[in-house]
Amino acid sequence: MIKMNKMNKILAILALFIIGCVKSEKEILPCNLQIDDGISYTDGKVFKGTCNILYEGEYLWKTLTYKRGKLHKEIGYYVPEGSIEYIGYRDRDGKIHGDFQRFFKNGDIEIEGTFSRSYYTGDWKYYNEAGEMYRKMVYDKAGMVLDSITY
Repeated sequence: MIKMNKMNKILAILALFIIGCVKSEKEILPCNLQIDDGISYTDGKVFKGTCNILYEGEYLWKTLTYKRGKLHKEIGYYVPEGSIEYIGYRDRDGKIHGDFQRFFKNGDIEIEGTFSRSYYTGDWKYYNEAGEMYRKMVYDKAGMVLDSITY
């Protein structure tokens, strides 16, 4: 009886994993949202999920993720290449907040750091196209430069 109980648990975990994988392959639809007082809606319901914005109806320009109707994550793309230009997050008030990365068209990191309610904070690293860090800036919580190091 104990072996069967363990087997059921294993099968349940496996089933959840498979369902999660299938769900993650869901097609991301175009953003057809209505915005009212800072909250995004679709079909009269608060939108949660991910949608795409196309440039000239043809090229992927941005992928946006919403939580409770508010923009949470934004991925920008180079048009028309399609490579990622930047990845950033937003707080509940729509301010840039959290980890941020900007990329060269070849996919290598150009800039990386953290925003705190739209202010640069902590270490920000800047790279050249060869992938070498050439500058590091350190910011306090108010976005003021504490240190700047050039390599």
